[in-house]
Amino acid sequence: MRGASKSQLVSVQLLRALAALGVVLSHIHLDFLTRLNLPGALPNWNPGMAGVDVFFVISGFVMVHASGRLFGEPGATQTFIARRFARIVPLYWAVTTLYVVLSLTVPNAQSQYEPSLILASYLFWPHWRDDGFFPVVGLGWTLNYEMLFYLLFGLALVARRGLAVAAVGAALLLLVVLGQGFGWPGPLAFWSQSIVLEFVLGMLLALAYRAGWRLPVWLALPLASVGAVLLWLAAAGQLGLSWPRAVSWGLPAAAVFAGAVLGDWPERRNLFSTAALALGDASYALYLTHAFVIRFFRELAQRGLLDPAQQPFLYAALIVATSCLAAIAVYRLFERPMTKLLQGRSAARQVQPAF
Repeated sequence: MRGASKSQLVSVQLLRALAALGVVLSHIHLDFLTRLNLPGALPNWNPGMAGVDVFFVISGFVMVHASGRLFGEPGATQTFIARRFARIVPLYWAVTTLYVVLSLTVPNAQSQYEPSLILASYLFWPHWRDDGFFPVVGLGWTLNYEMLFYLLFGLALVARRGLAVAAVGAALLLLVVLGQGFGWPGPLAFWSQSIVLEFVLGMLLALAYRAGWRLPVWLALPLASVGAVLLWLAAAGQLGLSWPRAVSWGLPAAAVFAGAVLGDWPERRNLFSTAALALGDASYALYLTHAFVIRFFRELAQRGLLDPAQQPFLYAALIVATSCLAAIAVYRLFERPMTKLLQGRSAARQVQPAF
């Protein structure tokens, strides 16, 4: 089923916003469990971490969709890498620097970072900590995957779109097969996890979208709904599956995305879609900064200024609302101006990925 391309991919922005909110909710739930010692105060929101899988599908999609004029063009690799640097690096480096400064200046700081970890974090290089391959900003583990994908995608831009997608997909699949088969150590063990194949799912959906394929609403709605339910159940460990993450989490995430973006939905602008667009724009900032808000509210609770035990949902709602407002402010005051400065205004207006 074919149809004209939408002028604005509002559904992508909505998914970006929902994915980021899912991660926020999962970390609020984790804070209740591990820091506030209130394990039964909230429902299990930990499956919200599956928002990462939605982000990866989105990223694969947007790279193909937004790079339409670069495939096979001279200098495409340099242009792409420069734009990705301008989009991703400034805010991440700023947040990383803030983490490091706070660890050195705040009394009784919970973390002291080794110089090698700090350097690896700025370079997006997987570095082993006692709790796994996490950079200074723990959430940055996803960016270490993103940067690998960007590098491969940028190199493949010397070819036409279909061949470039096939080359990136083959490279990632080979990396996973060899890494899992031979048990590669260190960063290669990190990069060869099946989650990288979720980028491939997004790229394939982008090819379908650009070819004009659309789904009628009566098919798109149940596809997205079933995908959302399966994704939540898989992330909650309720399906009893031991399949690779790209299958048990990635395929449902791709189904959600396909139903939302390939669906032939009527275009309606209202308050909800306007808010979704604003939060979708700020989803990267929301992803990177919400931990500060959670910590701020925890400090208030520990000082007796708030009581999450008595009003857990109100407490969580305040964190979500504050995180969203803070993210929008960071996006408009820092991230967007910096992107425009480094990319140029014409490039900054292009569709951007979730990370």
